[in-house]
Parts: sequence; C-alpha cells; structure tokens
Amino acid sequence: MVNHVIRVKDVKNKESCEIQCFLEPNCVSYNLERILTEIDGIHKCELNDVTHEGNNDDLVEDENYYYRGAENVCLTNPYKNNATCHSGNTGGGNCCLCTAGFKGQICEEVAVSSCKEAYEKKLINSSGGATILMDSIETSVFCHAGDFGRGDGFWTPVLKINGNKRTFHYDSKFWMNKKEYNLPRGLTGIDQEETKLLTYWNTSFSKICLGMKINQQLRIGFGTGGPHDDNNTCGIDTSMALLDNGERHIKGMGYIFVQ
Repeated sequence: MVNHVIRVKDVKNKESCEIQCFLEPNCVSYNLERILTEIDGIHKCELNDVTHEGNNDDLVEDENYYYRGAENVCLTNPYKNNATCHSGNTGGGNCCLCTAGFKGQICEEVAVSSCKEAYEKKLINSSGGATILMDSIETSVFCHAGDFGRGDGFWTPVLKINGNKRTFHYDSKFWMNKKEYNLPRGLTGIDQEETKLLTYWNTSFSKICLGMKINQQLRIGFGTGGPHDDNNTCGIDTSMALLDNGERHIKGMGYIFVQ
C-alpha cells in the first residue's frame, strides 16, 4: 500500500508490527518489510490510514514488503448527517466523528447545548427534562418555559444555591473553577437542592435571570455572606431598623438561568 503511510516503526517481527498498528488510532493496515536490515534483524513497519478497500490503485505489489489490512467497516456502516468514520485495529471496530449538532452511535440524533436550542429543534414544547450536550458529555436538565421578568422563552438552569449552606459562599472555589456539583439535581426543577451544572461555563447566552425563593415566593436578589450572618449565602440581610420592614435576616434558595 502506497501514498497512505502515516508512521514508520522499526520492529523485530510481524507481531510487533501488528501491535504498533493497534496502538496508532488511525492505523487500519500495515506494510512489513520482508528483508532484514543489517542492524539487529530489524524490519521496517509502515502504518497506513486506509486499507485496500476503495483504494485498489494504491495497492502496489512490492517483493520487499507484504501487506495486511483490517476489515474496513466504514464502507458498510450507515453513518448519517455527514459524519466521519474512522476504522482502526483497536478492537472497537470503528469510531464515528459526528458533525456539530448531532450525536449517537451513527450520528442519527440531534444534539443541543441549551433549552432554547432544544425548543427551536422541536425536542421540547413545554417545561420539563431535556438532554443537552456539554464538552461531549450528556447532561440532563430541567428546562423552564415562561417569563421570569427577563422575557418569555425557554431557560437553561445553571446554578441552584441554598442560603442555609456554605457550598456557594462568596469565597467558594465553585464560583471560579470548571467543576460541576450535584449534577442529578439539575433535573429536579425549582426545589431546595443545590447544583452547579456544566452550563455554568459552557453555555452562550444573551439573557440571564437571577431569582430568589423565600417562603414559596419568588423574588429577585442574592446575598453572598458577610455581616450580620456570614453563613447566609443567599437571602435578605438588613440590619438598619429604620427601614420600612425593619431588620431582616432571611435565608432562601437562589437560581440562575440563561437564555
């Protein structure tokens, strides 16, 4: 096989050449030198990224080499939506590289990265669970449909904060790092469970909604610790008795959504 060599290795036997092809992700065939070199009985092992199937013109007879190729499953598998198939000697048979917006074993499923996109592609039409793709990782979230004071539409959850806990205190590393927290709770809606989703650092947005829930009522606002109660990571904390409602130290649930 000519014109498709991606790497050349020095080996001592056929088995070693096969191992080198196995270790190279894009290798699907190899040419092994028949004649030993003068250095310690070494053969040249040429690794190819195609087989003879569909490339017969490049399969040239050479008395100094013999050729071995894997079955090219990419010629028969029904990949869809302009996916790229990679066939290799990896034991897995083949690998499918989907184009943007698709997923699945043969790239037959529509992939979305936000609740808004899920609605636009007709995967959802009301509030409820949806699967979005973030960093090639599928994450289940509860999409919220409606107007939260920032316009109508489908909102993607990002963060849920419990003001009674210090998980998201203002000096918490969760505000700056790319580490998720309690992913399953991204699917449970507006409740008392905290979560930080992959959408926190992955989702592009043009609108953001910050909401606070106290005594079953939704309000706007966040508290992040400090006097009077440093443990109040989300809520209302006022210490001026002259205010209309007097002094208040209330902890609540905070929510961040984007669209």
